Amino acid sequence: MEVRLADAFVNDDLREAWEGILSRTTAGHAQLTREWLGSWWEVFGPDKRLSLMTVADGGRVVGIAPLIVSKVLDRAGFTFRKLTFVGDGLTDYHDLLIANDRREETLRALFECIVRDKDRWDAIHFRNVRGDSPNLPIVREILRETSLTIFERVNIRSPHVVIDRDWTEYYGSLRKSMRSDIRRQSKHLAEMGEVEFVRLHEVADAAEVLDTIGPVHRKCRQAQGGRSLYDNTRWCRFASLILERFGARKALDLVLLKLSGRVIAYYFGFVYDHVVYFWNTGFDPAFATVSPGKLLLHHAIQDSFREGYHGFDFMVGEEPYKLQWTSTVRPNYELFAFKNTVRSHLLRCYQVHKPFLKKIGAGIGARVRG
Repeated sequence: MEVRLADAFVNDDLREAWEGILSRTTAGHAQLTREWLGSWWEVFGPDKRLSLMTVADGGRVVGIAPLIVSKVLDRAGFTFRKLTFVGDGLTDYHDLLIANDRREETLRALFECIVRDKDRWDAIHFRNVRGDSPNLPIVREILRETSLTIFERVNIRSPHVVIDRDWTEYYGSLRKSMRSDIRRQSKHLAEMGEVEFVRLHEVADAAEVLDTIGPVHRKCRQAQGGRSLYDNTRWCRFASLILERFGARKALDLVLLKLSGRVIAYYFGFVYDHVVYFWNTGFDPAFATVSPGKLLLHHAIQDSFREGYHGFDFMVGEEPYKLQWTSTVRPNYELFAFKNTVRSHLLRCYQVHKPFLKKIGAGIGARVRG
């Protein structure tokens, strides 16, 4: 097998190979598409070093590793570099694109090259790898066979609804108080004006969509005491590309709840391989008494059952509102591999203890503010 570094994110040959591997791998999902990763690279990639690798067998590309080398710390004359995924920091699910029929030998060829070229990085950091990834157990085994120091943990979890029964049975399994709230709030909302549920898989004007949902998200985050993503120019550029590119494939899932023509709740997600991915959401706090976010999800999940989708994935984070709809939660793993050098040892200490340091810092900050 031949492993190469790509000189551009996606050229014509790689585009065809990318689509081919996604069509024949069980690890595929919405955020492994060219539309997602290519858009991220276009907006956030200029200050990163591309390390996109391909694995070919007899001229046929059987694996793609969408990787970058980025700086973790650059202080006091020390620069620490990690090899991680394109999209890191904004992507819920990461993975390697590997064809099912050549999985283990492709991964072994890939990591042989990565480890051989370890002068290019101080650590490998693979974050948000789904627990059901067919690549995960093989990557674990390969890394443990090297001289690298390996560390692994569950870094976050993802609630999801498996659609394997009819809506009536699923809805009946929800808490009685939940169903009662939905009936009461639906009735109250209907008394306030005309209620409309809109689901779109493509849009004519991305800018118009952002002008519609952006203010809703800003109001929502302000009410929660936080800042909105829609105040970030680069993030808005990225969101615009996602709307356009996923919409062009009719893989967009833009869901709106309107009251008398006014959007009072929305979510912006995707549909890939018959699974709905719930990505970005917001509601107008002026209507909080009728729980517009809950009513939006009620409509969207019911419609997903009706349309014959296989699942509704809430993506990362175990927020209480997600767990009202499901008790099924998938772990997502974080894998580290460090070289046996002083530099990598320092980076290991920083990365491994970072979550605990943040908790300690938050606690100290809370006591100081109090």
